[in-house]
Amino acid sequence: NNGTLQHPVKGVHTGSRVFMQPASEGTGIIAGGAMRAVLEVAGVHNVLAKAYGSTNPINVVRATIDGLENMN
Repeated sequence: NNGTLQHPVKGVHTGSRVFMQPASEGTGIIAGGAMRAVLEVAGVHNVLAKAYGSTNPINVVRATIDGLENMN
């Protein structure tokens, strides 16, 4: 594992939707605060991520976790 996602991922929780996609080595975590914390704990080092809809931090965290759990 090179510290990124294997493929683009979408996650949803109530009104929050997140989209995460792999990034090349050295990109870092390009994401909002709530999403950034989850991705750091998950061990993802290079990712591009965007939250849509509701930006309530709790919903964004749950949508991010949903996306990571549904990644095959």
